[in-house]
Amino acid sequence: MFDIGFSELVVLGVIGVVVIGPQRLPEVVRTAVITVRKIRRAFSDVRADIERELDLDDMRKILHEADMKAHINQLNQDIMDLDKGARALGDDIKTDLEHAYDGYTPEDGEAEADTGVEPLRDSKTDAPPAAAQPTPEKPPATDTTKD
Repeated sequence: MFDIGFSELVVLGVIGVVVIGPQRLPEVVRTAVITVRKIRRAFSDVRADIERELDLDDMRKILHEADMKAHINQLNQDIMDLDKGARALGDDIKTDLEHAYDGYTPEDGEAEADTGVEPLRDSKTDAPPAAAQPTPEKPPATDTTKD
């Protein structure tokens, strides 16, 4: 942690004996060691708390991602179910249409379905047929040659 070698410890010991004195030196060293242990323990506790919080954050992220994946999978499954339902409905409609036109003949096209709704008619079809319309009559041709 502090990277103190043996020579630095000897220098600190000599300074401690000179400054503090030989009688109080063991007591000061014990107090210093206890203080250093408390500081190390506090740093260790803080580091453990930080690691625990980081692990909790990681777990929250993992759970959130798993929840999102489950939600996405559920949405994909719902979409697939809707697609299957739509395809089945389309197949049913196609089958119904195929059966509706079984045996259809061109003469059936002239017959009107009883839907209760009058079909739209063109102005040409609204007019009576040409044979039924009166045509201006020409005077009969007279024979100009007499016999």
